Amino acid sequence: MAAGPFQATAIPQLDKAKSVVIPTHEFAGPNGAPWIEERLDFPESWDLHVMDMAGHNKPVLTAQQIAAQCNTPIGSKSLRELAEGKQTVAISFDDLTRTTPAFAVTPWLMSELAKAGIQDENVLFIGSFGTHRAMTQEEVGRKLGPDVAKRYAWLNHDVFDNVKEVGTTTRGNKILLNQTFLAADLKICISGVKVHQDAGYGGGAKAILPGLAALPTVEYNHTQILTKVRTTGPVRIFKNDMRLDMIEAARMASVDYTLQILYNGRLRPTQI
Repeated sequence: MAAGPFQATAIPQLDKAKSVVIPTHEFAGPNGAPWIEERLDFPESWDLHVMDMAGHNKPVLTAQQIAAQCNTPIGSKSLRELAEGKQTVAISFDDLTRTTPAFAVTPWLMSELAKAGIQDENVLFIGSFGTHRAMTQEEVGRKLGPDVAKRYAWLNHDVFDNVKEVGTTTRGNKILLNQTFLAADLKICISGVKVHQDAGYGGGAKAILPGLAALPTVEYNHTQILTKVRTTGPVRIFKNDMRLDMIEAARMASVDYTLQILYNGRLRPTQI
């Protein structure tokens, strides 16, 4: 099951078997592919059914469709309008533990910022992965696209350092966030919508908490609220105290624009 150099380059053919091909090893595919396809073989006598998620084979958005959807945001001015007159831009993105195909939207994103007069050297990407380990240059390239990762500056968020207190939530969580992100003139988040076992769904406010939060803030949200209130769970949002705490923190961060991506079974965007 190893990815990279130990991955099989050919699949043996079997005379009598029922088979199914599935995408595996997210962000580990060859030549920039976001997955590796593997064939699973089962005895011919077995009754085999493939249970795909809803939207597994949904059509992939073209670059033109991505631009059209990104240019019609909900409850916000367009990105180009927001960026006009700004000097510095910080853009958060999740790590490889999340399947968000950020690489699908970064070309449009950078094009819009350039059209608004933002200089390349004034754009900073920040890995918003909370308490997860730091990312490497190669991994950031898989997430953002190799050209974007080489052209623009990026850094890993640090839960132990470079944080600033911005307030306390109604649930008693002292919010400490990445002060480099907070200091930018324009703050943007890229995230993906996926069911989360505690926070209801991934993406959205989670880009800030836990994404760009300090360890004490994450710990309070993930233990004090999660274990004591017990309103959390998959798909639950509106009465989920853990999620509502995250939303409060995101509002304190004053995020200007957020791109949230839905994707199919092969990590390709189907709606923005």
